[in-house]
Amino acid sequence: TMPEAFATGATTAQDEGIPLFAYIAMAGGVINLSLAVLNVLPLYPLDGYHGAMAVVDGSRRFIHRHTPRRFAPLSMWQMRWFVRGTGAFFGVFVGAVFFHDIVRMIQ
Repeated sequence: TMPEAFATGATTAQDEGIPLFAYIAMAGGVINLSLAVLNVLPLYPLDGYHGAMAVVDGSRRFIHRHTPRRFAPLSMWQMRWFVRGTGAFFGVFVGAVFFHDIVRMIQ
């Protein structure tokens, strides 16, 4: 479990001469970095969605400027399918990680 792993890691760090404060700061940094990466995923309620939509719209504008073909802005239907696709990908990813953890706990 997580508390046992943290305690074991703290004991190992102290045995190697790493101060406990440094270990706790490092663990906090890893958690902070993990949350930052999760927030950048292109899912609708997260910030990554807005960044992904800006990249998609920017690339469409770039193509529009450099080709004679005209592009309309993304419709709600197109954005809805983008959100559903990224949500499905994230759901499958979370399900696979959860399944892997369950299998590892059983063994």
